[in-house]
Amino acid sequence: MSVYNGGKYLRESIESILSQTMVDFEFIIINDGSTDNTEEIILGYNDHRIVYVKNEINLKLIESLNKGLSLSRGKYIARMDDDDISLPHRFKIQFDYMENNPEIAVTSTGFIVFDEHRSRIMAPEINPEEVKVELLFSNPVRHSAVMIRNDLLKKNKIKYELDYPHSEDYHLWTQIAPLAKIAILPSIAMKCRSHPQSIREKYADEMVNSGNKAKAFLLKKFIPEINENDLQTHYKIFLDFPATDIQEQVGKLFLFWIEKNRENHFFSSSILTDKLKKVFFYTCNSQLRPSFKSMVSYLSSPLADFRVSAWPFLLRFCIKSIFAINRNPSIIPTKEKWFN
Repeated sequence: MSVYNGGKYLRESIESILSQTMVDFEFIIINDGSTDNTEEIILGYNDHRIVYVKNEINLKLIESLNKGLSLSRGKYIARMDDDDISLPHRFKIQFDYMENNPEIAVTSTGFIVFDEHRSRIMAPEINPEEVKVELLFSNPVRHSAVMIRNDLLKKNKIKYELDYPHSEDYHLWTQIAPLAKIAILPSIAMKCRSHPQSIREKYADEMVNSGNKAKAFLLKKFIPEINENDLQTHYKIFLDFPATDIQEQVGKLFLFWIEKNRENHFFSSSILTDKLKKVFFYTCNSQLRPSFKSMVSYLSSPLADFRVSAWPFLLRFCIKSIFAINRNPSIIPTKEKWFN
């Protein structure tokens, strides 16, 4: 755990770790130059498992996390944020799973996102091949809920990189995914706090830019010769309303990926194809003014999905396209709804 001026929620986070049902661990807490009561809170615990490290100046998160990695002596490294809460069984669930599945290098868990007014459960079970494909488009791995094999990081000299501010974890997974498997377990083992001071709220734009770099890193592992135009097309897919002319570019790009994957088997063929079909549909359907042309573009593509499960979405898309009905942006389904 790295903490900078986190006194407001720190006690809850520390106590959630000290209360784990699995008791054999070291708890490395790095005080990253805090100026509030963070140090007082940490020193108030008399527990031999706490390893307290104090940065004399604020090194910021990435360097502090790398310091934590270098100090970790355990077989596994678990991450924790200073404003989140680990449920008592978290370590036990992840430890048992990784002991029984030695091919898994990283596990994350289901979690509850909460604030002062509401909470919601996020508990998708995503198998490792799906995680690897999903990393092409987004980061499905909750950073503060992960457990990682220490020897994999050390053997491959993997660490958090300064060039990926606020998406340093995303890049970590794109470094690991070509080498080993990442699993997301459905068990709810975390409570993750949402508040205006959280990184996700404060640095959204920087996260997008760094996230695109992480996607590019994985794509270059998949297709070393990928060009900048293709990368820029990929970045545009999840803009709120992609430009109409992007459909043809995305279709060609995805068909190229499918063909390339037949050659190098970088991803599971069926999982990659299924994902690309869903994203292509989203791209064609997410126009403010769907047109007859966009419908024809979709229906004539090898990426069109005519399975029975897709018919309700396909029928609605065709009706809107034929009549060019304007849609209210506030009711456009999010990509999470389409893909989940």
